[in-house]
Amino acid sequence: MDCLAKYKPNPPKVNLTFDDIAMYQYTGGTTGVSKSVILTHGNLSKQVQQINAWFPTFTRGKKTMLGALPYFHVFGLSCSMNLTVSLGWNQMSANRGN
Repeated sequence: MDCLAKYKPNPPKVNLTFDDIAMYQYTGGTTGVSKSVILTHGNLSKQVQQINAWFPTFTRGKKTMLGALPYFHVFGLSCSMNLTVSLGWNQMSANRGN
């Protein structure tokens, strides 16, 4: 908290659109051969918006989510990580390796 209080936010100024690439999600798909799938900012945003539409009673900053889905899978990335961030929730991860 001291570090956050000491420095002002200084994000770079960039021009992004929903069509810009946000990440490459690596997947084995159904063949088991790894390949990358392009996800745009629009893909990730719409996934979270869709989840929010299904659960209209979810409130911002009022919950803690147990992220039991693996984040390396797009289902865990969207339903656990990105939804939690978008709603300002706390998160506990069940994916802690031993």
